[in-house]
Amino acid sequence: EPPQRHPTTTNVLPSAESRLARSGGRSRRPDETVSADTSSPRDHTARNTALRSLCEAAAANIPGVDFASITLHDKDGTLSTVAATDHLAEMTDALQYELAEGPCYAAVTDERWVLVNDVAASTEFPHYAPRAVELGIRTQAAIQLISNGQRAGLNLYALSARAFDRSTVQVAELFATQAAATLQYVEQVEQLSE
Repeated sequence: EPPQRHPTTTNVLPSAESRLARSGGRSRRPDETVSADTSSPRDHTARNTALRSLCEAAAANIPGVDFASITLHDKDGTLSTVAATDHLAEMTDALQYELAEGPCYAAVTDERWVLVNDVAASTEFPHYAPRAVELGIRTQAAIQLISNGQRAGLNLYALSARAFDRSTVQVAELFATQAAATLQYVEQVEQLSE
């Protein structure tokens, strides 16, 4: 069994009984992606395809996750969503960038792992939490990814409170490792194409 890591959390991880059913009335649109136009169209498409596929796999395979996104922390300090499985993830990411607060923001600027298993009860993010709840976000996790010294974050969202348990944390750690490797590979391909 791999060593246990202790994510930053505002609530203790609950049992698996509170996981969100995947078939609930969510609007998941895996064909949507938001990113900066900083590369050629061919590179842009390859990067977006790889990162979108990674997000789709995270949403489909990490227990309790309804949708996911990847945030990139550019060298100039700006944050951008480079892949998302749902428009709600894009909106929630943008809210965190605007407020400079939230699990996603914390993961790409400071913390390694941030878990808020009940956003409505969170006091850690006083400006973000009420607005996230208005959008329907009830559980959120963000994992910092580092690739060639550049920070990024894998953001995981659920529409029910306490949707994430220990298995979520374990599988998310595996996805974070894969996401960092994917980011590094995509960056290398982009550099070779220049």
